[in-house]
Amino acid sequence: MSANDIELKVKVMDGDDLVVKCELTDTVKVLKERIEKETSIPVNEQKLIYRGRMLTNDKTLSESSLEDHCAIFLVKQKVCCSNHLMTSSRKRMNP
Repeated sequence: MSANDIELKVKVMDGDDLVVKCELTDTVKVLKERIEKETSIPVNEQKLIYRGRMLTNDKTLSESSLEDHCAIFLVKQKVCCSNHLMTSSRKRMNP
């Protein structure tokens, strides 16, 4: 394991905890993709929280201040289709 390699403890709010191997140069989105492989929770439904902050997809794990063996929390959030519904409603209201 190189100095760039880390293991993260992912605490799933409604399930089991898991350990994910990553590199500090990986983005949060790459981490979410690895979590998806383990949990089947789609990337767009994952909300990752570390030290009270929500992690953003475009930042690296290093930029997000993640460290080897730290714990992050995974909250599953449903993606709402209200934007699509609002767009459809406006089209009907404004022909």
